Amino acid sequence: VPVEVFENEMIELRTQLRRIELLLTQGVECNDIAVTCASLDTWRPYLEHEAAIRDIPLQFVEGLSPLEYPAGRFLTRLRDVFEHEFSLASMKEFLLDPSYPWKDIALHQKLIARGIELKIQRGAVRRQESDGWERKLGLSSQDRELSIWYRRFKQTLGALMEAKTVAEIQATLFAFQDDHFIPTRWNTLGEEAEARSEGAQVFSFCLGQLDGLGQAMAAGTFSTVKNLFAVYLQILQAARYVQQDRIPGIPVYPYGLSVGLLPRHHF
Repeated sequence: VPVEVFENEMIELRTQLRRIELLLTQGVECNDIAVTCASLDTWRPYLEHEAAIRDIPLQFVEGLSPLEYPAGRFLTRLRDVFEHEFSLASMKEFLLDPSYPWKDIALHQKLIARGIELKIQRGAVRRQESDGWERKLGLSSQDRELSIWYRRFKQTLGALMEAKTVAEIQATLFAFQDDHFIPTRWNTLGEEAEARSEGAQVFSFCLGQLDGLGQAMAAGTFSTVKNLFAVYLQILQAARYVQQDRIPGIPVYPYGLSVGLLPRHHF
């Protein structure tokens, strides 16, 4: 078998994509072509960019971490808001994100607007520390609704970060959904859930990983773990979510996964 040597990786990538482009113009089906990458995490952005230029449809067999999708990133945003002590910047980034199925985005906008008007820098995660949101929103009766909402929001995030069991994390996440999300969105329990939406599928995958963590804990010699939510996020970071409704295209595999495949054209 001849070995072809390229000057660098980008020259190789572009050369191979040009060859694939030629095969497609000759009528070769996508299923008869396969691409394997030694490091898919590194090369995926370059592949996507160069393939888009040439209008080559790619289908990545190995998915991304669920935390790369809005429904998964929602979980890391919960942590970020807490770790940044409910800073105005972190609250704004989270509460005004349109990719989440918020129940009352108008209230969020009002809260952030008042935070800017009152020059609130941050809240607090420890009881003995002064919380800027609670202190300044509590000065006026017109902010009573926002003050009550913020205290409940802070209490929920605190319970999540302090959870020591999977059951506590599950109960807190479902309570957050009930309080803040539209009932039919990302709801894995309700009969009216939009089960086919990508958000629902990714969130369901994340909850499945949480169930797996619970089973692993049950099989071990411990029933509680300190900072369990942080452990859960680490598991999600290492996991890979493969979209169920992928656009047809040339399959792209990570090295090793395609070793047993014999397509007509393998790059």
